[in-house]
Amino acid sequence: RFADASEAERTAAFVVDRLLAHGTTTASVFATVHPHSVDAFFAAAEARGLRMLCGKVLMDRNCPENLRDTAAGGIADSLRLIERWHGRGRLRYSLTPRFAPTSSPEQLRLTGELLASQPGLHLQTHLAETPAELDWVQQLFPERRSYLDVYQHYGLAGPRTLHAHCIHLSGAAAAFCPGSNLFLGSGFFDL
Repeated sequence: RFADASEAERTAAFVVDRLLAHGTTTASVFATVHPHSVDAFFAAAEARGLRMLCGKVLMDRNCPENLRDTAAGGIADSLRLIERWHGRGRLRYSLTPRFAPTSSPEQLRLTGELLASQPGLHLQTHLAETPAELDWVQQLFPERRSYLDVYQHYGLAGPRTLHAHCIHLSGAAAAFCPGSNLFLGSGFFDL
């Protein structure tokens, strides 16, 4: 539905208003693969004076065809969005590969290069949510010693990186959402 810019705008306004209704004035948000979904979210956040991090989801494999970008195209879209929104008021851009299985090695490499080239950027992705996901990542990246090593190899782990979930992980700091983890039935993180 977010291919329709007006749907993205309506939803962005709703989400930002719901965040405010619950006292949330700062969040890290995944938009969709559609660049205008990022525009809609940032415009709604800017109009309300909020500090938000957001980015276009990058997915160039293992996803529905109508949601697939390309490695180069996803980065080009991200560059345009960074130019338009990063550092504008209280807004910050987060490079957003959905998770390792939906990005090719090329997309992860290009994302890491972009992150390294602009030190003020953030990065958000998913990591170690389910045992099945760990197995899938190992099949897709057999040369890497762990799921986290995939991100480290491509330069996608650092001080401005948020890894969501991290339920089946050790040796790293994690940002997690108990509501999402319970809804998905992924398991509990032993905080």
